[in-house]
Amino acid sequence: MTISDRVRVKDVRLLSDNYYVLKTTTFEFRRANGEWQTSQRETYDRGNCATVLRFESAPKPRRTGYRLGGIQKIFEAFMSPGSVTEKQYFFVAEYDPAMRISFGGGLADEGEDIEVLELSIDEALAMIADGRIVDAKTIMLLQYAALNIFR
Repeated sequence: MTISDRVRVKDVRLLSDNYYVLKTTTFEFRRANGEWQTSQRETYDRGNCATVLRFESAPKPRRTGYRLGGIQKIFEAFMSPGSVTEKQYFFVAEYDPAMRISFGGGLADEGEDIEVLELSIDEALAMIADGRIVDAKTIMLLQYAALNIFR
């Protein structure tokens, strides 16, 4: 049975569209025993986004502000299914020092203040283990890299 066989949307009501879109949705869900159950959930529609892990295959310090080529999509995932519609697209891209175009750090006029860290894979994995890296998308990319790039 597909998800479309199990869910019937009955009503969608807009609650806010200030910065993100907040909706309340009433739907019926077919349970495993075949009975339909009515439920209601609020969801944030933040749009979709992408994240890229840059890496050097040679053991040199990580760098910032590079124009990347050869970007490879590795997977996509909902980061908080059931309450946020945002789907995250994950990519990796190898780079070398000749690709540098700036020092990075984000665009101040867009409110960005991005801390750039240049770490070896071992340092990054240690930061996950001791709780210094707690961002889910960063953890997922680093674990992918540990299993598929730096093994």
